[in-house]
Amino acid sequence: SFISFPIRGLYQIRLQLTKRKRTKPEREKLLADVAALYQQNRQLGEDLSGVSLTKTHPIMVCADIQLAADAPIEQTFAAIVHSLQSFLSPAIPRHTLGSLVAQGHSSEDIFQGPALTNGFILEADLDRATTINVVRSSDIIAEILAVPGVVAIPKILLNHAGKKESESELWELPIPLDAEPELLLEHARLRFFKDLIPFHADLAVTESHLEALLAAEEAANNLPKAEDFPIPPGRPLDLGEFTSLQESLPAVYGCGSRGTHRDRSPAALGKAKQLKAFLLIFDQMLANYLGQLVNLTRILSTDRSLTQTLFANAVADIPDIAELLKPGLTYDSLLASGVSDAAAQELQRSKILDHLLARFGETFANHVLMHYSSISQRSVPELIAYKATFLSEISRISSRRATAHDYTDPTEVWDTENVSGFKHRLERLLGFPTFSQRSLADITFDYYEEKDADAVSEIRFRIVDRKSKPKKTLLSGTTRYKTKSEAVAAMRHAIQLGMSVANFDLKQSIDGKWYVVIVDHSVTPSDIVAMRKQFFATREEAAATRDFLAKTLAEQFSEEGSFVLEHILMRPAGKDWPLLPAPREAIPSVPHTWDPYSQQLHIIMPGWGARLADPQFRAFVEQTIRRELPAHLVARVCFISREQMREFEGCYRDWLTALAKQSADLSTKLDTLLRCLATLHTIYPTGTLHDCVEDGDEASVIILGRTHLGSIQKSDH
Repeated sequence: SFISFPIRGLYQIRLQLTKRKRTKPEREKLLADVAALYQQNRQLGEDLSGVSLTKTHPIMVCADIQLAADAPIEQTFAAIVHSLQSFLSPAIPRHTLGSLVAQGHSSEDIFQGPALTNGFILEADLDRATTINVVRSSDIIAEILAVPGVVAIPKILLNHAGKKESESELWELPIPLDAEPELLLEHARLRFFKDLIPFHADLAVTESHLEALLAAEEAANNLPKAEDFPIPPGRPLDLGEFTSLQESLPAVYGCGSRGTHRDRSPAALGKAKQLKAFLLIFDQMLANYLGQLVNLTRILSTDRSLTQTLFANAVADIPDIAELLKPGLTYDSLLASGVSDAAAQELQRSKILDHLLARFGETFANHVLMHYSSISQRSVPELIAYKATFLSEISRISSRRATAHDYTDPTEVWDTENVSGFKHRLERLLGFPTFSQRSLADITFDYYEEKDADAVSEIRFRIVDRKSKPKKTLLSGTTRYKTKSEAVAAMRHAIQLGMSVANFDLKQSIDGKWYVVIVDHSVTPSDIVAMRKQFFATREEAAATRDFLAKTLAEQFSEEGSFVLEHILMRPAGKDWPLLPAPREAIPSVPHTWDPYSQQLHIIMPGWGARLADPQFRAFVEQTIRRELPAHLVARVCFISREQMREFEGCYRDWLTALAKQSADLSTKLDTLLRCLATLHTIYPTGTLHDCVEDGDEASVIILGRTHLGSIQKSDH
C-alpha cells in the first residue's frame, strides 16, 4: 500500500496574461520562457511541476448609469469597461527611475529585489495584483463612479456569462478558485441616461476607444531599458606628487632648494643639515602615505598573484640628500629596504583580504586551509590566492548561494560550471581548486617522456591537456630524472602546485619576452619544477596563460570535489516510477515522515586523498556544510571510495543526461541511480586499537565507542 503525502518545495506557476490577445505560438513560447527562467533561478531542494495559464471566468455586469450632460457616450462606455477590466485583472505597472525618485522612494526601496530590464516594480503594486475570488457590487460601483462623466448608478446586477437573467446576483458573485474573472465588452450590458433620456452606444466605436486605451496602457508598461543612477565623474589627482616640508621654511633655516645666503659658517651649515635630516623622517612618512594612495586600487584588488602591499614614494626635491645618509648608502636602496620584507607583506596582504571579506560578512578558515593540503601545508601565498578567488566571485557566490543548477540544459551536464550556488560556495570555502561538475574518480596522468640523445637514460616529463585533440603540452619539467617513477612523482607534485596561481611566477628573458614557470616555495632556495615552453610579448599575455594553466590543471587533475543530489528531482512521475526508500526515522502513524523527497539532499564526496581521508578535516567539512546549507534542508554526507565513486559517477551522469533531455529511458536511469545510492557507504582510514595508555605513540588511534573501523590504506592518500 502507498502512503500519500504532499511534496514540499514543488511549485506550479500560473500566468495571468495582460489583456492583449496572443496567438497560440506566442502563448506556448511564453510558457516555455517562464519555465526556462525558473530553472535558471531555481532554489536548492525545489522544483517546478508545470507552468499554465490562469483560466478566465467571464462575468456579466448589467447596470443603468446616469451620465453628465456633456459626457461622450462611447468614450465613457470604453473607459468604464477598461476600468472594470483593470480592477478584475490588475496589471502590474512599470515605473521609471525618475518617477519613483519624484514620488520620494529611496534608492534602497527602488533597487530591492532582482535586477529588472524593463523599468521598476513596487511591492504595493504586486500586492494589489492578486486574483479576485468574489466580485462585489460595491467594488464595481466604486470603480464605475470613479470614471469621469458618471453621475449615478440607479441599478446594477452581477451574473456569470451565459446564465439567465433570473439567476443574477445583487451583492456578490463567487469566482472559482483556479480562475480569474473577466469582463468582455459584449458582457457589459450598460444602459446610459442623461436625465430621463436613454442613449444607446455604438459598440464598434466603443470597441475602437477600448483598443486605444489598452494600447496606451501596454505602451506605458513597455519601458525601453534598465536604468541606474549615473556615476558622478571623478577628478584625477596626481597623488604621487609630493613637495618637501623643507620648502615651506624660510631660507634662513638653510633647508630646501634655496638654502641660506646669510650665514655660511660650519656651525650654521651643520645645524641646517641636522634640521634637514630630522624633517626628512616626516617627509618620508608623508611620501609613503601618498605612495599607498597611488596604489590603493592594487592593494584592494582581487589579483590572486599580488603579494606586495607596501609601497614607497621618493622625496625628490631635497638637494644634497646623499649628505644626510650614512656613507655607502643610497636613497633608492633605503626605500627598497623598507618594502623588501616579503613575509610581512604577505601577512598584510592576507589581512587586507580578510578585511574585504568582512565587508561582505564572510570569513575564511585560515588555520584549517593552511594545515590541510594534498601535498603539504599550504603556504600563505596559496591561502591569499584562495581568498582573492573567493572575492573575485563574490557577486555570484552571494547572490546565488541558495540556487540550484539548471538541469534542463543538455549541453551543460558534465564538465561544466552549471552547479548549485551551494556547491560553488562550499568548495571555495573548503579550498578546492575548482567547483565544476566533473569526474573525480577517473583522474589519469598522461605524460610524454623526453629522453636525451646521450648514452645516459634521463627523462623529463611533460604535462599534457587530456581533453584537447590532438593532445597538447601544457607544461614541461625542468629536471632530468633517471627513472620513470621519479619523473611521474615529480610531475604529480608539479600538477598539485600548479592548481594554485600562487605557485606560478612570471619571468622575463634577456630579450624582454615573458614566460611562465611553476615554483616550489617550500624549499630554499625556491625551485622551478615546470615551465611553459612559450614566450609572450607582454606580461598580460603571460598572466592570462598562467590563469588558464591553473584552471586547466584544477579541472583535469583535482580529486577534490562534491556531488549534490536533490531528492525532489527523483520524485515519482508515474505508477511504475522507481521510489526512494522511506527515511529511517519514518513513523508509521505520521504520513509526512515517510516523505524522502521534500527538502532533502545527498552530498557525495571522495573519501580518499590527504585531506578528505582525514577525520578531523571531514568534521570541518560537515560543520561547513551545516553552516552554509539553508536551514530548512537536510543533507546526508557520504565519503566514498574511488571504486564506489567510479560507479556512482556513471549512474549519476546517465541520469542527469536523461533528465535534461527528458528521454524515454529516464525511469530506467533513475532506477539504476537509486540502486547505486543504496550501496554507497562512508569509508574510514585504518588505525591501531588504542591501549588506553596515556601519551601512546600509536598512529591513527581507534578508541572503542568513538571511532569507526576503516579501510583506507596509506597508499590511497
